[in-house]
Amino acid sequence: IYEKFFEPIKDKNLNILEIGVANGHSHAAWYKYFTNSNIYGIDIYPHPELNKNRIKTFVADQNSEQDLQLVMDKIDTTLDIIIDDGSHMGEHQVFSFIHLNKHLSDNGIYVIEDVQPQHINGFKDLSIFPADFKEYINKHFNVEYFDTRKSGKPDDFIVSFTKK
Repeated sequence: IYEKFFEPIKDKNLNILEIGVANGHSHAAWYKYFTNSNIYGIDIYPHPELNKNRIKTFVADQNSEQDLQLVMDKIDTTLDIIIDDGSHMGEHQVFSFIHLNKHLSDNGIYVIEDVQPQHINGFKDLSIFPADFKEYINKHFNVEYFDTRKSGKPDDFIVSFTKK
């Protein structure tokens, strides 16, 4: 799924934010894949051990507008890719998208991973978002859905929003 979006841009100098650091494995993978890019991470727990070279992590709650804005003030640039692999809670995914999408660069990509089964239809028809925001999404983004639940995980469902 990611190759479709990322292969054509993987050698560019990008700014990438991933919500959810956990054990840091995905940050390490992005670091190796995007060899010329800055990789930023947000987590509710500190991960200073990952802060080196092109990786910088921040302590923030993805469901706090203040925390998200403080992180964006520190990053101080637009983001080319945002990947939400944080709490996996629908309301947090929506909240983060509403507050972070405005920081995407032209043609920026916002990916929400691990959509929970009870929220899949809400993401498909965008009813999980406030009504006026649904209109905003339709006007400004191409939305795609990837059902990878064949792997046996009920939450292996991904939504991507690419800026028009």
